Amino acid sequence: MPTVTANGINIHYEKSGSGEPLILISGYCCDHTLWNDVAPHLANHFEVIAFDNRGAGYTESPDVSNSVELMAQDTAAFIDALKLPQAYLVGHSMGGAIALRTAFDIPQKLKKIVAANTSVKFSPITLMNFEFFLGLRLDGVKLERMAQGILPWLYSNTFLSNKQNVIDCIKETMENPKPQTYEGQKEQANALIKHDATHWYKQIKVPTLIIGGDEDLIAPLSNSHELQEGIPGSKLHVFERIGHMPNVEKPREFAQVVIDFLR
Repeated sequence: MPTVTANGINIHYEKSGSGEPLILISGYCCDHTLWNDVAPHLANHFEVIAFDNRGAGYTESPDVSNSVELMAQDTAAFIDALKLPQAYLVGHSMGGAIALRTAFDIPQKLKKIVAANTSVKFSPITLMNFEFFLGLRLDGVKLERMAQGILPWLYSNTFLSNKQNVIDCIKETMENPKPQTYEGQKEQANALIKHDATHWYKQIKVPTLIIGGDEDLIAPLSNSHELQEGIPGSKLHVFERIGHMPNVEKPREFAQVVIDFLR
């Protein structure tokens, strides 16, 4: 994986395809591999650049307080470091919040953005979920057991009814060559706890697509409606019978929705 220095840290990323640059931003606890099933479809139309946020994957995790604002600054600096005059952004969950903040901060550098399964402000239920699983990790609960416990929060009933999907998700977690550190997870959780776009998200001027799932427990569909109603001119696409991870449950369909909007 290539590396670039941006905002004072070394950021790792992967590229595929050719065309206009499209940057993929991963969510909480995830690295660039979150996009493995989506990126090949997007790469038929764009130069796809998937990077690891600070605190995840191979990107550095300095001992400083993390925030959505800071990770948006990372993203802006990453765009500059790659010498991109403009780019598209697609972010999922925490990555969606980062994409929204980046659009607020540097609208002149972005053509369009997609914010999937994210929120103006995450609910107390969602934040308790983050803190609970962080506490389990601190208690030394095995990774396999934690992966099994988080799946119902992430995926739809239809997806989880297929036992092979469950096996594959747990296996992928267990085989991650660069698992997130506890410190990285803690600071990303703190970033989400502090996240509150209430006072700025309605000022976003970049053309925006909001994506939601009607079985999403982490960022319920009402959150997607709130974003779409608040961001001038934004559009909303709802995946039916899909949970928090449409990019995993329906990667080809997710990619096509993104392609149709960006094109």
